[in-house]
Amino acid sequence: MPVAVEAVWTSKEIILAIIATGLISALAGWVADFVKERWSEKRSARYAAMRCAIAFESYAADCWNNANMSEGHFHMAEEAYSESLPPAPVIPEDIDWRSVDPILADAVLSFMTSSKIAESEAAYARVYEGNPFDFDDATRMLGRRALEISSKLRSRYGMRPSAEYEKMHKRLKGSG
Repeated sequence: MPVAVEAVWTSKEIILAIIATGLISALAGWVADFVKERWSEKRSARYAAMRCAIAFESYAADCWNNANMSEGHFHMAEEAYSESLPPAPVIPEDIDWRSVDPILADAVLSFMTSSKIAESEAAYARVYEGNPFDFDDATRMLGRRALEISSKLRSRYGMRPSAEYEKMHKRLKGSG
């Protein structure tokens, strides 16, 4: 008489195993995509921050140069040197601002407005108040602010400070 072989898996168990495997695979794929996307977004934000930091450091260097030239020119000719501020930093247009820390993105983007306002106020002071030195003050103030933004971008995204930060910051504060 043949011995009855008992089935190891029932059809219900097989169907549940297939469904569970599908759900686990879908979840694993979703987690992998999520991690990959987050890593890519962080990398993109860091790269954007580096590019902005360099643009702001270049702007601060232009301000630093104006401050140096202004000081030297005043000692030689006893008159104001600057009649305009350095052009605002050029921010790359291809940056995905949603990936950048919103507070820092706001600081970067609103700097352009601050620069235009400072230029207008300095021109007004020169023309209508007879104060040609307001450009020097505005240059130093914007240079310090550009360095501050650059420093915050570098700090937030784990980059070392610019090698010339202290030198420029000291000069832009007004000391030699």
